[in-house]
Amino acid sequence: MTKNSSFLNDIHKGNDTTNDRLEMKSKHINASFSTGQFYFKGSFNENIEEFYGGLPSISDGTQYLRRNNHFKMGCKNQVTPFFFYDINLMFNQFSLRVDFDWNSPGHNFTRGNSTTYEIEGLTVLNFSKYFDITNGFCLRKTNDLHFFGLLDKLNIYSIDNVDDNIKTISFFSQANYMPHEKFKLVIGCRFEKLLKYDFLHEEIENNPEIREYDQDYIEFIPRLAAIYKLTPNHIFKLLYGKANSRPSFFQIRDQIIGKKGNLQSEYIQTFELNYQSLVFQNVLITSSLFYNILDNLIERKLLIEDNRVTIYGTNGGKLITKGMEFSTQINYPTQLKTEFSLTWQQTDDQRNLYKDTEVPYSPHFLGYVKASYEFKDNYLVSITANYVDDMVTQWDEAHVNPDGSLGGRVGEKTDDYFLVNATFRKDNFFQKGCFLSIHGSNIFDKSFLHPTNSANFFEKGSIGQGRLLMLTVGMNF
Repeated sequence: MTKNSSFLNDIHKGNDTTNDRLEMKSKHINASFSTGQFYFKGSFNENIEEFYGGLPSISDGTQYLRRNNHFKMGCKNQVTPFFFYDINLMFNQFSLRVDFDWNSPGHNFTRGNSTTYEIEGLTVLNFSKYFDITNGFCLRKTNDLHFFGLLDKLNIYSIDNVDDNIKTISFFSQANYMPHEKFKLVIGCRFEKLLKYDFLHEEIENNPEIREYDQDYIEFIPRLAAIYKLTPNHIFKLLYGKANSRPSFFQIRDQIIGKKGNLQSEYIQTFELNYQSLVFQNVLITSSLFYNILDNLIERKLLIEDNRVTIYGTNGGKLITKGMEFSTQINYPTQLKTEFSLTWQQTDDQRNLYKDTEVPYSPHFLGYVKASYEFKDNYLVSITANYVDDMVTQWDEAHVNPDGSLGGRVGEKTDDYFLVNATFRKDNFFQKGCFLSIHGSNIFDKSFLHPTNSANFFEKGSIGQGRLLMLTVGMNF
């Protein structure tokens, strides 16, 4: 499974297999209620996943724990037919912990946490049934952002945190206008600014390296839509949207360690022509042509100097994806419903060195099928299936081939796969308002592989998730 022959003395009889060392378990609790103008939503999620941490485990396996608490409360009200408002507060707390199950004295673990607060408000002004405007703002603050790693086995000590709060201010607006009963225009935009903050990285105790991160520009994120209703059963849509993605916590960390400049946001622009047709009053057919531009992408670089490996990022990648999607939804006279969709896409790398190279991790075909049936006495059974086409791995110019030449894929091409999932739900279980749901993923426990992203591990691919069962019990008050 790996080309890395180091630490072979850590392998012994009993731990030379991944059996019982790639398990996963999770807990989810969700609650929501509303009374009058006020509402509340809360959730707790905990996920414990075992994975291969670069070295063989000596007991039960390396565990990655993620825990998330999320709460949102607000007030919304249709004051008059002309004026509506919604204002809410959000709190989110996240933590992670990895305990490496290695044959090593000392400590081998990582810890991380963050806390985020957000206040958002919006108003809707209904001037008429043909024209309305939505305006809003969002203030977001993240603090207590901290990551600590201590790996005695690898002689690694690292602390990363943010000296200031990470603050984001945004304003957004959208106008819906119908100049004709068959034609509708949607025009919207969002202005967003990330304020300056200091990022601290420490590899030598009590000697942190400080990097000021300052986004000296305001993000402008537009969206447009033109909708034409030829008849109530035939609708055409022309859509345009833009989105941004800022450098992540660990991407900024890599820049500090590598003593490189600050990274900028990545962008995606989407263009879509969509057609919906309702046939026989129970068959909905949707067809789409799309063209996506991913620009200013962060490219991951690797530099080796004086036997020191430096990983950093640069903005400059660009991908163009074109494709089409076809889907149908059928509601039968009985309680049976079916859905089917098929997507074809072609992604091309626009960088000069990679224009003739197949883009990694980009399947050409995606498929989805769903069938659900609602029995009497509040029973619902559904079956879904997903198809993912084969994929190649990343091309690495520094990859050393068996004949000594340079340049090649970091791993092998993975085969396509087809997974089946099932859900059983019973409403009014035990008593009115109580429900029971059992969801099974990959119910036939099919073996499949995800393409690797590392030149050192899992050249054949990482193991996909096997059969997974989730039991949910809830109460609607």
